Amino acid sequence: MTTENPTFVDPREFLSLAGGKLESASLAKEPTVDLIRWATTLKFETGFVYRDPYFFVVRGYEGGVSGSLMPHLADILLHTHPNEDVTQPDFYPSLLDFLNSSTTAVNLVASKEGVTQHWAPNDEELVELKKYWYSNEYKNRTDSSYHQMLKSLKVKFQLHPWEEIADRYLSTIFLNAPLS
Repeated sequence: MTTENPTFVDPREFLSLAGGKLESASLAKEPTVDLIRWATTLKFETGFVYRDPYFFVVRGYEGGVSGSLMPHLADILLHTHPNEDVTQPDFYPSLLDFLNSSTTAVNLVASKEGVTQHWAPNDEELVELKKYWYSNEYKNRTDSSYHQMLKSLKVKFQLHPWEEIADRYLSTIFLNAPLS
């Protein structure tokens, strides 16, 4: 991701390109909620990054969005959970989402239900999440056992349904200031 003389792309066209190549590009303005909602219908994860004063779009692949293209020193990090991904209810941040959370950025996951904000786990929660990652319980998890584990650790996340955030920019919701 370069911030020197960015070349702007049309995000829908960029994300619609076939090929499965991990790639990022600059956006001329903040992505709309409509664009982000549309991105959840794609077969692969996508990312949107705000790092003052630039917005980027990241084309992922079926395995996800590369952490190297989602810099932890950003202001907003958002990635999508494709509607076809049913390893847990879409709006729950995945275990990797929590493990890879930025401690400085607003961490967001967009799904068919809405946008979920999740906070980086504290040190104690991080240890427990890593234990869970390597356990047989994780390998054999169900939706309800994953949710129960999140509740027991008290990791923080909050769903914002699409209806709640319609026609607003994420910056006004999560940074309390419009950026466009």
